[in-house]
Amino acid sequence: MSENAFKTQTQKLALLALFIAFRVCAGFFSINLTSTLVISFSFLFIIIEVLIFDFKYCMISAAIGDILNFIVFPNGSFFIGYTLFAMLQTGLYWFMLHGKKLTLKRLFCTKFLNNMFCNVVINSCLISYLYQVNIQAAMLTRLYKNIILLPIEVALLYLLIKLLGPTLVNKGFISSSQLPQSNKQK
Repeated sequence: MSENAFKTQTQKLALLALFIAFRVCAGFFSINLTSTLVISFSFLFIIIEVLIFDFKYCMISAAIGDILNFIVFPNGSFFIGYTLFAMLQTGLYWFMLHGKKLTLKRLFCTKFLNNMFCNVVINSCLISYLYQVNIQAAMLTRLYKNIILLPIEVALLYLLIKLLGPTLVNKGFISSSQLPQSNKQK
C-alpha cells in the first residue's frame, strides 16, 4: 500500500529525510535519568515511519538517524553497536506492525517485546560492554524503567494511531483495515 502512495522517488526520500530529522529532534525531548538511563519518546516517530516505508528504507533511516544523533548529542565515543541496536529496534517494529492490524493488543505486544528484549537485554549488554557496568545492575534498572513506562508508551502509541491513522489512510500510506476499530464502528 505505502509504495503506491508516493508519486515520485523524490517525495519518498524527502519524507524519509523528515523522519530521520524527527529521530534526531526527539533527542531534544529525552529525559536523562543517569548517564546511561534515558527516557525517550522517539519510538512514536519510528513507529509511524515503519507503517509508511518498506524495510530497507527503515533500516537506512535507523542507521543515518543514529549516526546523526551521535553528531548532534555526542555522549562518549561513537560505537557501531548502537547503530545496529537502532536498526534492530526499527526492524522489530517493522516486522510487528508494517501492514498489520494495529490493535491495542498488537501495540502492547510490540512495545513489550521491544522494551524487554531490546531495551532491557540488548541495551544492558551494550552498556555493560562499553562502561564495564555490572550486567545484572544494568538490566535491573532498565527492567524497572521499562515496566513503569510500558503502559504510558502503549497509551501514547494507541492515541497517536487513532489520531494520525485517518490521515495515513487518506494519503494512501496504510489501509483502513489496519486501523483499530472504535466502539461506534463495532
